Amino acid sequence: MGRTLGSRNKPKTLGEAVRAVVQAEAEGLAAAQAPNLSPAEALELKAQQVTQGLNTSMMTAAEVYHACFHEKLWELRQHADAVGYFEDVIKVSYRSAARAAQVWAAILMVPEGDRQAARAALQSIGIARAAAIAPVIKEQPETWLEWADISQK
Repeated sequence: MGRTLGSRNKPKTLGEAVRAVVQAEAEGLAAAQAPNLSPAEALELKAQQVTQGLNTSMMTAAEVYHACFHEKLWELRQHADAVGYFEDVIKVSYRSAARAAQVWAAILMVPEGDRQAARAALQSIGIARAAAIAPVIKEQPETWLEWADISQK
């Protein structure tokens, strides 16, 4: 039974509001993309899609953070150090930025013809796993596919 405008209950907390939005999106997703999905399956599908979007955004961030490190942007912007610059100006922890930049540096070591595939493979495993194998890929760029496959297991 659907709610009418007059019978809509306002969420009392932020958590309730988030759950209501996620549930509404999951119900809409189930109806729009796969009408035979249960609400739990629709929510799971939505979570998978959100994760894919997050991984895509993180790989873009890796490229940008790498450029910030490469250009020593904190010096150009007359900031005292990289840690403070990333945390105060970019609004990301230095550790997260450095880890992401390390992944991008590994991608740049892969032969140019394989870079797009390497990016997609590392993106699919997420930034944390990609960061774990990035040092090996930097030293042995020709093994990127093997390491990406191992990380998916």
